Amino acid sequence: MLMEPTIIYQNMVSSDLKVYEGIIAENLDSQERQEKVAEALYVIEEQKLFLTANYKSFGAYVENHLKKSRSWAYGLIKFLKVKRACAAAGVPVPVNERQARGILLKPGQSTQRLKQLNYLERWGRVMDYLVCKFDGWQPEEKVEFSEDLLALAKEFVKTTRPNEK
Repeated sequence: MLMEPTIIYQNMVSSDLKVYEGIIAENLDSQERQEKVAEALYVIEEQKLFLTANYKSFGAYVENHLKKSRSWAYGLIKFLKVKRACAAAGVPVPVNERQARGILLKPGQSTQRLKQLNYLERWGRVMDYLVCKFDGWQPEEKVEFSEDLLALAKEFVKTTRPNEK
């Protein structure tokens, strides 16, 4: 007896959904394996596999079937997208969803934004290093360094604005 093509298709998709649900269940409580959960959620949402479980929306599926919030699921999906964009841009890749939260991606500008964030992060580390060193100096060394830094900043302003006096 042959099955109708739509039923075969639904059974195939449904079994795929079970595979992804298994990945989620297996890795749900592990911070180190967030990427696996994110990939499974991404596929379920992108391929609309939640429809085979009789849910009208991905959000309803996550809240009722997985017993998690929509923001949790979309946060993990964003983490996956940010991680892939970072890898493509050649900048440091976030390790988990928490690190990815601070990275704001705008459509079509993700690579530029990631490079900018990488630049700011590096300068932040330089400033942290200087502050630690500065704290250990004698007062007269701090004054000398501050004066030298101010002179450098003034010279930089002159070179970037040559028409201003």
